[in-house]
Amino acid sequence: APVAAEPTLASPETAPSLTPCQKTAAAIKAFYHHLAGQEYIKAYELHEPVGDHINKIIIKLLNNPPVVAATSNDFFSLLKNTAHFYRVLGPKDLSFIKDIINYENDDIEALMATFYQASQINNCRANINLQLPLGKLYEYASFFSSTLGGQSYLFRRDSKLRILTRYYCVLIVERAAEQKKNKYDIDIKSFAKSVIKDMQETNTLDNTEQYISTLRDIQAKPPN
Repeated sequence: APVAAEPTLASPETAPSLTPCQKTAAAIKAFYHHLAGQEYIKAYELHEPVGDHINKIIIKLLNNPPVVAATSNDFFSLLKNTAHFYRVLGPKDLSFIKDIINYENDDIEALMATFYQASQINNCRANINLQLPLGKLYEYASFFSSTLGGQSYLFRRDSKLRILTRYYCVLIVERAAEQKKNKYDIDIKSFAKSVIKDMQETNTLDNTEQYISTLRDIQAKPPN
């Protein structure tokens, strides 16, 4: 079963000869182009292309991961992790990202699938200058799945974004485990079971059956 839903976000016509990298890059470029024309984005007066600004935010987040360790649930670390995104991004960029999530909510499934696919393709830049290394994504997947600060953050979001985030966290942790890099020893099978339960209790996702099929495949795998 595929690990991510096929993106349905509107994008330029792509010839069958294009590589997966090129097709994914085309979808991301189309999304950036769409954002550039939105009034809520123009209000931020970025003075640079939207895609460049988003890439800088991604780099800033990946280079400043939250605390994920045995002590990450003590009171000080909990407070620090709860405010992680505010500390790293600041109020303007945090508001910028929240606006994108809110205004583009109808396309959030396709968007998350597209960006996840970009993370799976080695050296897929294709003029979008986007790098999503597994090791750094794993830190955030662990943050959302195994720390009180990360879980608290997700439960303040709407159910669609929360469940999709947890779903892709499972996929990221599974990829790390396959490479013997699940350094926080996250119990992938229990995590997948929890996400399946969440999905079965909501009807907000378009591709629920596909997601659950993928998660059950992960549950059926022998331990890494």
